[in-house]
Amino acid sequence: KMTFNEKFENILGYHYGELENTIGQWLELIHPEDRSGVETSIQKHIQGSSSFFRCEYRVQKKDGSWIWVLSSGMVTSREEGNAIRVVGVLSEITDRKLLEEKLKYLANTDVLTEVTNRRHFFELAEKELERTVRYQTPLSIAIFDVDNFKLINDQFGHLSGDQVLTQLAQRSLSIIRDMDILARYGGEEFVILFP
Repeated sequence: KMTFNEKFENILGYHYGELENTIGQWLELIHPEDRSGVETSIQKHIQGSSSFFRCEYRVQKKDGSWIWVLSSGMVTSREEGNAIRVVGVLSEITDRKLLEEKLKYLANTDVLTEVTNRRHFFELAEKELERTVRYQTPLSIAIFDVDNFKLINDQFGHLSGDQVLTQLAQRSLSIIRDMDILARYGGEEFVILFP
């Protein structure tokens, strides 16, 4: 049996008492991609291999939308080593998760052209190089730049130069494969990794 309090049900857009008091009902609310991780975390705690459980995962609201939650709890009662009672708390963390995603995007993306930045490119290239060595597959890299780019900036201004770089990045993305990695290498230089 699992008992939901009023606050829990309100977070999910339900009226108090609308949800069934079953573990099955709760598991059905968890996003399919997150469900096994949540179950594993709780099982480890119930079996005694951790002092508490703590998970971040997505749950579906009554209106069908998904929110992120942080769930934590612990066994408060055992009989003959078996968990009899578990108490937990659930908090909505959607805003925090969205901010984390935005920060990750900003850390890995060139702000002007919205393609991979140089630092992240080297991380991805290192992984692809390891895969190439492991599986003995080919790997190609293309580096290109805009000739006489300084003249564009000098004659038409930096805003026009930025537009040229943005268009170049977007056109390059439109002709490479989804698996290829385009990055702004620096200034008006770009690099493409072709696994």
